[in-house]
Amino acid sequence: MAGFSKVKWGDGLTVTDEGAGVIRVDGTGGTGPTGPAGPTGPAGPAGPGVPAGGTAGQPLLKTSGTNYDTNWGAVDMALGSTEKIVWAGDTSLYRSSLGVLRVDNFFYATADIVARIGGAAQLQFGYAGPANEGGIIINGDTALYRASAGRLRTDGHLQVAGQLLLAAGANLTIAANAITITSSWHQVLGTGPLRNIAGQQGNTFLILRNASGAAITVDSIGNIYATSAGGSVTWPANGFLTLTYDSSRSVWAVTSVSP
Repeated sequence: MAGFSKVKWGDGLTVTDEGAGVIRVDGTGGTGPTGPAGPTGPAGPAGPGVPAGGTAGQPLLKTSGTNYDTNWGAVDMALGSTEKIVWAGDTSLYRSSLGVLRVDNFFYATADIVARIGGAAQLQFGYAGPANEGGIIINGDTALYRASAGRLRTDGHLQVAGQLLLAAGANLTIAANAITITSSWHQVLGTGPLRNIAGQQGNTFLILRNASGAAITVDSIGNIYATSAGGSVTWPANGFLTLTYDSSRSVWAVTSVSP
């Protein structure tokens, strides 16, 4: 290293004396100051963006596994067998068993509720009467509804396969000419007024069967009574009584009594 009296090396440099007056310096110097910003480059290609369309509140959904393949749609929730939809921590809707959806408290509907849709057993709960009275419509053509306070009504036929029972002291009110007996006889149980039959028209027959051992009385205005004591007609237990309407007198006349 003849000819040098002092060598000062910078940071990060490696100096090697290769002999014969040759020195090799390896490495780089320190990082210099940041240079000025270059000019703005050209605009890149447009990205995939969001598809056109959609409505307010509608979510953007993936339509396949391909990147950026999206479209507007509706969310179908897939919950596990024990998961629930919970609102405010106290109201839940969940699957309680196979095909059964359950809410543990009240369920309110501002319109009607329909069950067994499309079948003969379809039930519609809500408006059922001609003036939107509340009730039940069965199969779209048979209604049972609240006609007034304490009164249930159907505008068609009500068929009773067994007995129609009334509480003690209750009355069965039937409009004029509104009763039809389709069996061969009508069974009478107990005592008391049976029916006001005044005002009937035509040659009408009514056959009654005494099932309680009662007697029968027909008063001056046509009311038929079953009584616990003897009446104007002797009526043996389990016997049959035939009445014929006399339009000339507007009364029912007893035409036959059979055991």
